[in-house]
Amino acid sequence: MKMKLSELKKEKYSYILKFCSEVSCPDRKVIGREEDVKEILISLEKDIKPNVLITADPGSGKTTLVKEVRRVDVKRYYLEVNLSRIKNESSDAFKILIDEMIELAKETGKDIVLFMDEFHQLMNLNSSDASTSNDSVDPIKTILETSGKYNIKFLAATTEDEFLRFIESQGALNERFARYRLETLSESGTIATIRDFFQNTAKVQFSPDLPKKIFEFTKRYMPNRQQPRVSLDTSDEMQAQAKYEKAPVKYEHLVKAIKKSEGIDIDFHFDITKIKAYLNQRVLSQSYAINKIENILYLISVGLNPPGKPLGSIILTGPSGVGKTELAKALACVLFNGEKQLNRIDMAEFSDEKDVGNFRDSVIKIAKKKSSGIILFDEMEKASKKVNQTLLNVLDDAIITDEYHKKLNLDTFLMIGTSNVGHEVYAEITKYLSEERSKSDFDEEEYIDEKVTMIKRVLENHPNFSPELIARFDEVVPLLGLTNNVLFDIVENKMDEYKEKIESIFQIPVIYDKKVSDFVVYEKNFTGDKTAGNARTPLQYVKNIVMGEIAKQIAFRGDNDLTPIVVKQIGKAQYEDKMSKKTRAKIKAFNRISYTDILQKGKEKYSGQGIRFGVATDRRSVDSELTLRQIIEEIDGRLNQGQKSFSFSFVNDEENGTGIVKID
Repeated sequence: MKMKLSELKKEKYSYILKFCSEVSCPDRKVIGREEDVKEILISLEKDIKPNVLITADPGSGKTTLVKEVRRVDVKRYYLEVNLSRIKNESSDAFKILIDEMIELAKETGKDIVLFMDEFHQLMNLNSSDASTSNDSVDPIKTILETSGKYNIKFLAATTEDEFLRFIESQGALNERFARYRLETLSESGTIATIRDFFQNTAKVQFSPDLPKKIFEFTKRYMPNRQQPRVSLDTSDEMQAQAKYEKAPVKYEHLVKAIKKSEGIDIDFHFDITKIKAYLNQRVLSQSYAINKIENILYLISVGLNPPGKPLGSIILTGPSGVGKTELAKALACVLFNGEKQLNRIDMAEFSDEKDVGNFRDSVIKIAKKKSSGIILFDEMEKASKKVNQTLLNVLDDAIITDEYHKKLNLDTFLMIGTSNVGHEVYAEITKYLSEERSKSDFDEEEYIDEKVTMIKRVLENHPNFSPELIARFDEVVPLLGLTNNVLFDIVENKMDEYKEKIESIFQIPVIYDKKVSDFVVYEKNFTGDKTAGNARTPLQYVKNIVMGEIAKQIAFRGDNDLTPIVVKQIGKAQYEDKMSKKTRAKIKAFNRISYTDILQKGKEKYSGQGIRFGVATDRRSVDSELTLRQIIEEIDGRLNQGQKSFSFSFVNDEENGTGIVKID
């Protein structure tokens, strides 16, 4: 008798019909799982414990294996229980379902294999405590003990993580299953599966060496996804591209598929010269550091970076604010298509030895969320020595193990550490360079190379580091203090960036007086050590004060008021008056009001009302604290008092470096 669910009587088997479906056979024989099928079938023949719990990582093929067992095993019925539906029923729903199964087994005279995917759902998922008892588990415990007697066998599946979280602690339940750990499909099995997919499912042409490349590249660039699913998903994307192009499946389709899925260009044949030019343009005056990174970029480019290790490991050292984090961001852009692939870990958050677990969790979170990119360990000297020592294995093996004992690969990440240790050394270097650079026979690179040994020694002797940790990094790369000329460029670049943004969003022109950048660099870059310049302080001033002044003027404007904004230094600065003990200057933003602006706005608003406008001076514009909106409001007030004629005079306010708009 061949059972069909559609033929069962609803009044007798209502719960089976409601919560079960027939396990379907795969379209064709599953490749590489012959031994696994054999072991499952042997377990189903047992008299004492004929119940199997399959555990494996997501994507390993648990459900596919069960379907293959169903295809091979013609003597049993295979039904799947929808646990996500049944767990929302009354507490006795599962017991009623089991009773119906026992009756069905008696009626048919054949064994029934009850497949339960995501078996952990049977546990109490509403509780954070995995050991919490659940009434829905009790009926299955009873039937599992004597399932062979009723001709019912249970085949369950769940992930390793969920087994450890929800099931392992359920001793009585766990003991009633024979646990079968399904290993990731072998390389040969995965390659054969890919080849079968192209030949028999997709029915596309492909080169003989392509399945092996798919396996190797998905294993490397998608290490946290399981075979064969990740290879099959990639193959499916590739064949879709090929069919759309009406072409055979090629290596180029593999490159596109991985870039689309992971954002990684596996053809790392990038132009190092262009990359260096970009880095030098973005991180000013750090050509030595960029040259030191060059060899690592070449190794990554041609795929000769050592296997089983990170793509590379660099520790960027130097004073605060010289561009260490900016260099890491720039590398993320050129290597991984954007700053979103930069994963920053603030090491200051792990200053206690007890923080090792939290630090590991931060790295694990990145490894699970991202498939590649840069991990930036920022300000490493602020973490405890024990936390930093955790990096030894990460730098050695590119592996970190999570709380479920699962190994996560980090070999598609570039590791970058930063440190401000050695401030005195950098002050000495910066001072020496400023004195010697101009000499024709001075070799700057040779001089800094000699100092790197000293920098390494300072790092190794720091209480939160160790010689073996520093030695694990491929390169110790120093970034030097910035000269005033470089700071000018950095400040002006940032102000231009803000200017372009404001003009793009608000269509309001922004004009900087030349003294603004002088004031920011000379007056506001006080670090306590003038020989080790940093860009952080002046850039913060630009963001908070200069841009704050501009934002204030924008906020007070009326709609469609496109009057230019002028940013100026008001008063005498300390750098201009060496005898002064404190600055009397500040940065202010004004509205550049012209008579034409007032006349045009007046004509728009008061056309046909007999209002006359005139100018009392030859001066046609002034940098005013008043906005055009405020001037029109003043005119409105006077109109209400009966005034019909208006004359404007622009008067300089020499003390404040601005002007006054007078309305007569």
